[in-house]
Amino acid sequence: KIATFVVSANDQVTFKAYMKKDHATNVACSIRIPGGQIEGVPSDITATKANTTSWEELTLTFTPDQDGVVFVEALAWYVAGNSNCYVDTMSLTQD
Repeated sequence: KIATFVVSANDQVTFKAYMKKDHATNVACSIRIPGGQIEGVPSDITATKANTTSWEELTLTFTPDQDGVVFVEALAWYVAGNSNCYVDTMSLTQD
């Protein structure tokens, strides 16, 4: 879990975070809002880092049907070798 935040019903939420990998293809990583946490978000919302070693801004958007609290996860998994994934500079806006 990398963030927890309060959201209002019926307003679009945009969550952004930068991700970086030490090796382009040895690992994979993403950010995810697991589905089912709040009405209006029945399925996972996921953004996956490209196969590069540069910092990349990933964006998740959704519109909840109720007021509530939502959390975001950072995921990293082995593909072909050991390496690291990093998360930095997160932001949240709601329109």
